[in-house]
Amino acid sequence: MAVVLITSDLMIPSALAGAARASGTVVRNAGGVEAACTLAAEGDIDAFLLDLAAVGADVTASVARLRACSGSPRVVAFGPHVHAEKLAAARAAGCDAVLTRGQFHAQMESVLQDCRRG
Repeated sequence: MAVVLITSDLMIPSALAGAARASGTVVRNAGGVEAACTLAAEGDIDAFLLDLAAVGADVTASVARLRACSGSPRVVAFGPHVHAEKLAAARAAGCDAVLTRGQFHAQMESVLQDCRRG
C-alpha cells in the first residue's frame, strides 16, 4: 500500500514512519497538492494524508484537485483543533476522514489500516 503525505511540517514524516513500517505502508512525501499529484501520476496511490496547514484557504479546491489527479483515492485530512473552519471545510469537501492533529498522531496506525481497507 502507498500513501502520499502532504505536509510542510518536517516532524510529521518522522512520526508517521514507525506506523508505516508496522503496516507495510510506503509513504511518499509532498510539500503541496501539485507535488502530490505528480507523485500520484508516477504510481498507484491508495490515499492522501492531507495536513490542512499545508494548503491555502481553499480546502475544497485542494481536495477536488487531489481527487481529479488521482482517480479518487481516500483523502484523510488533519489539522490543528483550533482551525475549526478548515476542519469543517475538509468535511464539507468530502474528505473520507477529518481528524485533529492530536487525533492523527494518536491514531496513525489505525488511519493507515483504514486507508488499506479503502
